[in-house]
Amino acid sequence: MKNFIWVFCCFFFFSCDNEIDINDEWADIPVIYGIFDSGASVDADGSDFAIPTPYEPSFLDPTNIDFNFDGDNDDDFNNIHFVRVQKSFLGSSSAYDYTNISDSIYYSNNNQNIDVWIELVDPNWTDDVEPAQVPLQLLNENDLADMGIVKDDGLFNSDNYYLYKILTYNEAVEWGLDTDPDFANITDLCQGDCDNKIDYKICVLNNLTGDTASAITNIVEPLNVLMPTSSGVSSILELGLENKPLKIRVYYSRNAKMYSISFRFHYLEQTAEGYNIDQQQNNPLPTTGVVHKYVDWTWNDIVITDSDELNGSGGFMDISKYGAEFFTFLKSSLSEQNLSQPEFYRYPVNTLSQNFENIVADAGIYHRCIDLNITAVNSELYTYLQANGPNYGFNQERPEYNNIQNGIGHVGARSVLNMKNLRIDQGAADSLSFGQITNKLNFACYSINSIENNFEVQFPPYCE
Repeated sequence: MKNFIWVFCCFFFFSCDNEIDINDEWADIPVIYGIFDSGASVDADGSDFAIPTPYEPSFLDPTNIDFNFDGDNDDDFNNIHFVRVQKSFLGSSSAYDYTNISDSIYYSNNNQNIDVWIELVDPNWTDDVEPAQVPLQLLNENDLADMGIVKDDGLFNSDNYYLYKILTYNEAVEWGLDTDPDFANITDLCQGDCDNKIDYKICVLNNLTGDTASAITNIVEPLNVLMPTSSGVSSILELGLENKPLKIRVYYSRNAKMYSISFRFHYLEQTAEGYNIDQQQNNPLPTTGVVHKYVDWTWNDIVITDSDELNGSGGFMDISKYGAEFFTFLKSSLSEQNLSQPEFYRYPVNTLSQNFENIVADAGIYHRCIDLNITAVNSELYTYLQANGPNYGFNQERPEYNNIQNGIGHVGARSVLNMKNLRIDQGAADSLSFGQITNKLNFACYSINSIENNFEVQFPPYCE
């Protein structure tokens, strides 16, 4: 009887709750993300591109477009850098339930609970002297909106959204930091000399727990491209030549592990109905039913394994492709048309005539319709991208990569060059319009009416 009572008691007390709590004890773990972009050591927006000469029958009037986007002819170094610091969250409900709760993912409005700063670290420095701590500026959602930065709608709550910004020199003066001899204008990732090898360390102190999370990254030397250029003969992409490839020549940047290259082709697409209306109304420009579109021609990534090239001392590399590859890409990206009854009429953007008085180039019709983008990333960011990229293998397990000490997220570096409005010449435009590969895409062809001083525009099959 006693044994029966003992068994009954065990069953009663130990079998009441069969739920298992799989969550660990909650801990305040910061989430930190920051990608430092050093920019480019060339003026890539084409500020010194000459305005067309008085003889300029302009199809889309590019003379009214200021191609000098940044208003100067200085190198396009980047001096605006942000760091995102948020909370991680843990609970018994679905993760989706917490993404819409502001204080589950953001620290308090004034962020007095955390301190965020940057330290400049010389990797070759062996002294025990602590590096200077330069605080970051907290920008709330209103401050960011004033800068044109608005958080996209999505799963995560947008209330009390904020970012941390590295101080510019003038902002540092306002903070009273200009008197500190250890302070440097850290928005200049080169620190005034791109031969310097300074690492950036992000630190986040939780004042409630006393814990500090940190991450350190080297800086990618700003990209320097020799070909093409934003102006002059080298800014003309002769894609129509069968025996001359399109060549990119770029210096190896220190700390650049991978280079990604793409060309963006801009064009206008007009509906057949809109085209007919413009013809009936004698509109000189495509006006009705017109949409500005683009496609990106992406080249294979280049991964650096040579130590000299990774150190930026390996000279330069040449990458080239023939124009036929570009036109084949366009054929695969755009819908072909029945030329007797096309659904769409297409035009490359920024068409102009130029005689090139000051440089050696053929006078004629050009289209400033292609942008070049080159992005170089450091080893940390390369590893992060590889770990989070698509997995096409049978093994769907992803390796985890996190370079935050006492936190999660990623801090890395890159250099981005955007060379906008490069030109294609008449030969490339002719190949686009009535070449063997793309003659069914229905792109306009152009000639100059010297009597009326304007463009004459035709479409296939009336172009040859």
